[in-house]
Amino acid sequence: MSIGMVVIKYILVAIVLLIALGLLGGCGLLFIVHGWTGMPRKKARKKFTEYLARELGNDIRVLAFYRFYNTGNMNPNMFSIELQDVNREKVHFAVYWDAKKEQLDRPMYGEERNTLKSKYLFALERYQAYEAIRMEIVPLADNITWSMQYVTLHFTTPLTLEMMKSISAQFAASISKYPVLSFYTYHLHFNSNGDTNWLRTEIYKEGDDFPFKVVHYGFDTKSRQFNQLSKQLMESRDRYNNLRGTELYSENPVILVNQEDCMDLYVTYIFQEQAAAGKVQLKDFVGVLAIHFDMNKSEILSEKYIQGHRWKYLPDLYKDLQEQIGSKYQ
Repeated sequence: MSIGMVVIKYILVAIVLLIALGLLGGCGLLFIVHGWTGMPRKKARKKFTEYLARELGNDIRVLAFYRFYNTGNMNPNMFSIELQDVNREKVHFAVYWDAKKEQLDRPMYGEERNTLKSKYLFALERYQAYEAIRMEIVPLADNITWSMQYVTLHFTTPLTLEMMKSISAQFAASISKYPVLSFYTYHLHFNSNGDTNWLRTEIYKEGDDFPFKVVHYGFDTKSRQFNQLSKQLMESRDRYNNLRGTELYSENPVILVNQEDCMDLYVTYIFQEQAAAGKVQLKDFVGVLAIHFDMNKSEILSEKYIQGHRWKYLPDLYKDLQEQIGSKYQ
C-alpha cells in the first residue's frame, strides 16, 4: 500500500470517528477537548490535600477523588471527592471542588452548608444521631445498620408480629428526636438469626415540625417467607395465565398487606395481552389475579381474577383492585 493510500485511510478513520462523536451530540468530543485542558488529576489532588489540611487539619482523609466534568457543569476542573474522619470511620461525606478556583462548588438542592468545616460538622452530627438512636434501640435489638433511608434491625431471637410492631413505633419515636436526619421516609427491616423477616415497616413524617410515625406495613420480598410463598402461588399464577393466553407484566408480584392485623394479604399478579409475533407494541393490561393468603395457616384462602376493561395505567388498575378487595389491603 502506498504512502498516499495510508494517509487517506487514516483520514477516513478520523472522519468516521468525528461523525460518531457528532451523533452522540458532541458530548464525547467535548469531553476529550476539555479533558486535555483540565487540570491533571494528580496535581488537582495535591492542591486539594493542601486545601483540606488548611481547613480541617490532618484528621480527615481522602477516600476517592474523581474528575466530575460533564455537560451539566461544563467544568473540566470540577472533582468529586469522598472524605472520611480518620478517628471515626463511619463519619464520611462528599464534596464537589473546583481545582482551578480552589473552592467548593455551589450548594445543591438549597443546601446552606458550603464549607468543608460545615459539611464535616453536619456529617459528624448525623453520625452522632445514628449512634444515639442505636443506643436507644439496642436494648430492644442486638444491632442496627443504616443504608441511607433503609434501616435493618438485627436479632438473635425469634420475632413475633407484636414485637415488630412495638419496636417500629419505638424506633419512630426515637428518630423523631433528631432533625439532622433529613429524610422524610425510612424503611425498617427485621433480621432474625441471619434471615430477613417478612414484615417491613415504612416510617414517615409530613414535614420538619412533625414527628415520625408508622404509616405502612409491607411484605419484604427478600425474606425466606417470600420464597416459600412464591412456590405455593406459582401453580395458580401459571394456570390463570395459560387459560387466557396472556403474559405476565412482571414475574414479581405486588403484595398488599392487611394493615389492621398484618396476618393476611393479597398477592397480585398482573397479566397483559400478548404482543403479536415479531412486533414491539404497547400492551394493555387485561387482568389481575389476586390470591388471598393466610400467614397464620400458610395457605391460600381464595383466588380472584379481575378482568381488565379500561386500565391503561397501573394506578387505575390498583384503584379498581382495592375497590374489590378493600382499602385496608395496601
